Amino acid sequence: MMATGWKAKVSGGALAMVMGGVVLSSTAAAQTFPVNNRTATNLDCRGCVNARDIGKKAVTTAKIRGGAVGTKKIKKNAVTSSRIKNGAVGPVDLSASAKPAGIAFASGDQDVAVGGVHAVYRTVTLNAPADGYAMVNASWVIYGINITARCSITTGSTVETDHEVVIEESAGSLINLSGSAVRAYPVTAGANTFNLVCYATIGNPNIRDSSLVALYAPGSY
Repeated sequence: MMATGWKAKVSGGALAMVMGGVVLSSTAAAQTFPVNNRTATNLDCRGCVNARDIGKKAVTTAKIRGGAVGTKKIKKNAVTSSRIKNGAVGPVDLSASAKPAGIAFASGDQDVAVGGVHAVYRTVTLNAPADGYAMVNASWVIYGINITARCSITTGSTVETDHEVVIEESAGSLINLSGSAVRAYPVTAGANTFNLVCYATIGNPNIRDSSLVALYAPGSY
């Protein structure tokens, strides 16, 4: 015969259920549970674990999957200077446009004649990590008797009249005269070459121990 109703009653540690006049009972002591519990893998529990539920230093770098924390997951202004370990960020970690200043230079023993034709006497190539600027410095010594020599920093192979340095000696005696120049250029990422070009208009001068230095800066201010 099918029961048409039931009632339940809890007394002490026992549960009694009446179904159709038949009493079913169990006690708390008689209940058993599976012992082979397994970790759930299909939970959808957004927000159920917050910072207060995680122990201090419980999450370490080794426990974070590579690439798991991206820019979108970092709160604005969450990373400040005080939270970055000294020496943790170096030039290799910076984007190209944030690279620090760097130089390229060329110098050394030199003592060669300066002819009447424009010629390159020193060259340097600056490999810029990104678009920016270069400040180029040059120095040299010209010597001879009754001479005139013209030099300039340039990206080409001829002296630029607007930027030339003229060295003259007309006293009729051998003398050493120093020359120097500085120029600024916008540069693009990659190789940028600068030259020290000279030529003589009077006499037979020599150029000695020239140097050329190019300094990269990521921006102008």
